[in-house]
Amino acid sequence: MNAGEEMSWNDRLNGGWQVQLGRVRRWYHRASRATDPIDRADCIHAFFESAFHLRRWLEDTGQVSRIALLTLCETNEEMRICRDLGNAQARYAFRGAGQFEIHEYSPGAGNLSADVSLVILRDGQKHDAFELAKRLLERWEGFAPWEHGIPGPRADAARAGA
Repeated sequence: MNAGEEMSWNDRLNGGWQVQLGRVRRWYHRASRATDPIDRADCIHAFFESAFHLRRWLEDTGQVSRIALLTLCETNEEMRICRDLGNAQARYAFRGAGQFEIHEYSPGAGNLSADVSLVILRDGQKHDAFELAKRLLERWEGFAPWEHGIPGPRADAARAGA
């Protein structure tokens, strides 16, 4: 932020995009550790919604250009699926062609319970919701603003010689 620029209410009170990235991480960890199937499903949904909103936080705070965000979101499948899941949750239905969320019978290998998995179907391919979430979090962490010249944990670590 430059001298004379105003800081938004959200930046001042909520810590800006960094707080949202922290929420994304916490929802992922909660989903990963939850043992109750309903809690796991609720937490993974909250993860995707928070991850979807991180894009807006980055754009609205001016930390990353809209073009960089569009490029990221249009060039990788995890981001496109997240966008569609986030929009679906906001609108109460999947609108993208060929995309559905299903509970799949997975005897002894479920990701929600011993026998049930939450799976995202997109364009004829199945995606384990939890593996998709892990890849999405890795994408966000690899893209974060410090990769675009904005100070952050990786830039701080590089300066410290880590």
